[in-house]
Amino acid sequence: MKKYFVLLTLFFISYSSLTFGNTLLLKCTSLKFFEDDWTGNILFVKMDEEKNRVYLNEPADKKIGWTMNKLTSVKADFFTFENCENIKCENSSFAYYSIDRVVGSLKYYTKVRKNDKYTKMYEYQCKKIKRAF
Repeated sequence: MKKYFVLLTLFFISYSSLTFGNTLLLKCTSLKFFEDDWTGNILFVKMDEEKNRVYLNEPADKKIGWTMNKLTSVKADFFTFENCENIKCENSSFAYYSIDRVVGSLKYYTKVRKNDKYTKMYEYQCKKIKRAF
């Protein structure tokens, strides 16, 4: 009986490591809106590296559920992702998100015209909640 329990435990541990693989759940709290202090807002980020998708959920927003974004770059020290403009998830060239993996900051950059420089619109401080499935 003890042997079966050990085998079953090993199976669940190996299965959970596959299931939890490359999906990460973050809870982010607002810091800045342009150059002004902005506190009290919460943003949840669910990142799935295998599907190249990042999902955002802002509970204070009137939208229900998660908005889909496309993961465009994964580096040792940061992630970059962009809004999905349509169902095919074609990217917007006017805005992008960046998450610094070292300090945990999420920043949103945007521009009005194609030739403009990107401006940081807002910033959040994130922490890992758990591995999501």
